[in-house]
Amino acid sequence: MLESSSNLLVDESLLTGESVAVRTTASGEARGRVHATGVRTQLGRIGVALNRVEVRRTAPQREVDRIVRLLDDPLHVNDAGNVAQGKAIPL
Repeated sequence: MLESSSNLLVDESLLTGESVAVRTTASGEARGRVHATGVRTQLGRIGVALNRVEVRRTAPQREVDRIVRLLDDPLHVNDAGNVAQGKAIPL
């Protein structure tokens, strides 16, 4: 909690979601009191929430994964040359 300040300028872009801060420097003087740290702060809660988000791979990423697994299989090692030559490979 901010208790007092004098000519205080603060970059709040991280909290407001702005891609570019209007003012990029913090200056002035202030006195405050800390009420929470770590995951008990608003930024901490956001971090915890982001860790719970399931990241799904896109269709192209899944296809690349499939091809990499296929080419990693010793039985399909010659398929790399076929792919490079634009030939179909057996699935």
